[in-house]
Amino acid sequence: RDSKLTRLLQDSIGGNSKTLMIVTISPADQHVAESLNALRYANKARNIKNKAVVNRDSHAERHEAREKFKERFKAVEKERDALLEEAGALRKAAGQDKSKVVAEANARILEREKIERLEEEVERKDA
Repeated sequence: RDSKLTRLLQDSIGGNSKTLMIVTISPADQHVAESLNALRYANKARNIKNKAVVNRDSHAERHEAREKFKERFKAVEKERDALLEEAGALRKAAGQDKSKVVAEANARILEREKIERLEEEVERKDA
């Protein structure tokens, strides 16, 4: 319906909200036509069905998760670098002791598994 009332209520009637409409009518004979029009308008507005949706910015949430992942990834990389430096120092001190090399390899494997778990977590959050 093309009326001023429709224009005023267009965000409420067709938007993402619940609307309550109270219609007042007159029992006087001279206002029967106006009362009927008001009741018809209210009935049409009542029949409009909207599905309210929570306004969320999923892009911002994904961006935030991605930034957290990057920070965690940098921390893991720093930890890895420190472990590699320590392993290098131990190798020099032990003259390339075989058990030290194995321990370093195991540390790298654990580090890679951590990184893979973090990547999977970010992918789940993005999905």
